[in-house]
Amino acid sequence: MTLSVTIHLVVRYRELAQLSPKSDKRKLIKNTLEQMLKPCLFTTLTTIAAFGSLLISGIKPVIDFGWMMSIGVSIALVLSFIAFTIIMAWLPKSQVNSFKTELNVTGILAKFVEKFGNHLLAGLVLLVGLSAVGISQLSVENRFIDYFKKSTEINQGLTLIDKQLGGTIPLEIIFDDLAQDYWFDEGLRADIHKIHTYLDGLDETGKVLSIDTLMQILEQANGGKINGFFLNIAKSKMPAAAKKHILTPYLSEDSGQLRIVVRIRETNTELKRADLIEKIQKHIQQEIGFRAENFHITGVLVLYNNMLQSLFSSQIKTISVVFLMIFIMFLLVFKSISLSILALIPNTLPSLFILGIMGLLKIPLDLMTITISAIAIGIGVDNAIHYIHRFKAEFHKDGDYLATMYRSHNSIGLAMFYTSITVTLGFLILALSNFIPSIYFGIFTAIAMLSALLANLTLLPKLILMLKPKI
Repeated sequence: MTLSVTIHLVVRYRELAQLSPKSDKRKLIKNTLEQMLKPCLFTTLTTIAAFGSLLISGIKPVIDFGWMMSIGVSIALVLSFIAFTIIMAWLPKSQVNSFKTELNVTGILAKFVEKFGNHLLAGLVLLVGLSAVGISQLSVENRFIDYFKKSTEINQGLTLIDKQLGGTIPLEIIFDDLAQDYWFDEGLRADIHKIHTYLDGLDETGKVLSIDTLMQILEQANGGKINGFFLNIAKSKMPAAAKKHILTPYLSEDSGQLRIVVRIRETNTELKRADLIEKIQKHIQQEIGFRAENFHITGVLVLYNNMLQSLFSSQIKTISVVFLMIFIMFLLVFKSISLSILALIPNTLPSLFILGIMGLLKIPLDLMTITISAIAIGIGVDNAIHYIHRFKAEFHKDGDYLATMYRSHNSIGLAMFYTSITVTLGFLILALSNFIPSIYFGIFTAIAMLSALLANLTLLPKLILMLKPKI
């Protein structure tokens, strides 16, 4: 993204050098900075708005990411302008008499917009509909073990723990004010045994530990069921060290709590945390007869599930905020409601496409992919700002919308193409990671960047040609 600012400055400098070959170096630098300061400033602000919207997500790593990137792109803008000025001032004036301001790709896209613009609109409507179907299938259910490639030691270690040591992620069921009653109430002991047996029989669970584990050992040693009198004698005779390891973790007379500890198997491909928690809760209430206020389910599994479930609300909040902030910036830049709306429309499509693809491919949202939509919008609108800024400058030459489109494609379109490819390659480097969410983040953000480039060089000019807003 730092390179994208520099590319825009270099491309504009070479355009001005070709248009005014007799201008001295200082004037060329000055004109370049003056003409590119406003669009580069506002594109940076929209990028900051995208990353800044992550600050309201409520998820600490996402918030930190938003802060780091917002500060980073701010510094990048300042350093790019300073470095460009200093380096160009040191270098001798280059001769750019034959600088090519046309690119086959951008020229082809301009012709495509002119001849097949209506077909483009129809195709995009179909793609939006398909994306909506995919978005409706989005999920936040994902397994931590899937974050790492199978070839990594982390994945192999977690698999070993999961399959041979009884599971990886702990889930706890805590019953309040029942510890004292447990020793005397045979019905309560039977209920805890039923819950223990039920949990042990679930496909998602591994090792289950509770006070019932001790009961089973005592029954085996006694050759049958044991009564409360025997239990109280056994408890009073139990050494302190034994109580510390096999009794206190699951029955605390100080707090009055009974605790059942379950380890969940992350390698279970059918694991759905929210459904599992709800299923256990319903069984304890409806089948065993405990009231909801008498027990609660907690542990790392619940905390992780709550974090995942919050991703949906976080996604909606961040996208809403980034849309509002960018629309306000468009109004400041273009001073036109119609142009602001037109600029926003093409840049919603990359986010819709990415979320749609994720839904259709059953790729769940996680801490990394949750940020793609806001980032895609914030970075994608950079192209819209540059294109419309140049379109307005070119339009004043002859007032011809079609001719202006061709000139804009063959000038700023060149810089848009180079910067988008640069940013795309930068994100694609993340595909080399061993961390699966980073791979998804890099690939989908790269796709979003290319989609934004195509949208701003096809749909945006088509809308301008069709609606002819006041420039």
